[in-house]
Amino acid sequence: MTKFHQINLFIVSLACTACFPGGFFKAEIPAGTKKSPASKLLATIETDGAVTATIDPTSLDTQVVSAPKSGALKDSYVSIPPGALGIATELTIQEGVSLASGSVASSIGVEESALVKKGPALMIESSAKVDPIKPFTIAISLSSETALKLQEERIAIIYQIRKYSEGGKVYLGVIPANEVTFNGNQVSFSTSYFGSFQPIENVPAIEAVKEVASDEPIIAAKDIAAIADDEEGYIATGLKSATKYYWKVEAIDESGNVISTSETRTFTTQ
Repeated sequence: MTKFHQINLFIVSLACTACFPGGFFKAEIPAGTKKSPASKLLATIETDGAVTATIDPTSLDTQVVSAPKSGALKDSYVSIPPGALGIATELTIQEGVSLASGSVASSIGVEESALVKKGPALMIESSAKVDPIKPFTIAISLSSETALKLQEERIAIIYQIRKYSEGGKVYLGVIPANEVTFNGNQVSFSTSYFGSFQPIENVPAIEAVKEVASDEPIIAAKDIAAIADDEEGYIATGLKSATKYYWKVEAIDESGNVISTSETRTFTTQ
């Protein structure tokens, strides 16, 4: 049976390596954060929807970095245990582009229906181009309406990570439900890499970790632009000189689902 979609807009994704300067703000402990006497909430710098905190590799505390206080990632956080990082680094947390798409499903060898978006993508980057020495925890908050409708055994995490131990190679994969903790309106899990992570409801269930190499860049949500289907083009502004950019176009239906994706292409500014 042929399935027709109404296309409401197109998404232009544009990504490059970027820095995150900005002003200071005092972070609040996110709701649901599991703290102990050895947990320390770090001060953060916020700019353009991203927060940055400095990790002390010599700290004996579990260092907690809360996501931006407003927006899709509100009350989400990252928890870094002692000894997880061998050198001082700045961690940046922001919303990533949704990974629940047909192109991602095809890449990891599952049906598109197995990747149903149920929460925002949390993107975490390190200024030091190294992998963690041991796993850390990510907790992503869901809306109350979404959480009420979910079944714990169907919650999984789709991810796009960068392995610096392999020269910065990017991988796509899924963390199955049996490795994800669902606690009320929050899901948490462990990872040993930086990248982008998103809660999904996967039916039929993916029962084991799936991971494949990818040529796709890891993109922040703020680096995409939405254009109506009657617009003839898009002009990117504010680009850095002598910088390589990656871009692609996605067609979005009225429900926000990605129904078509172009190939990722590149250009370099002068």
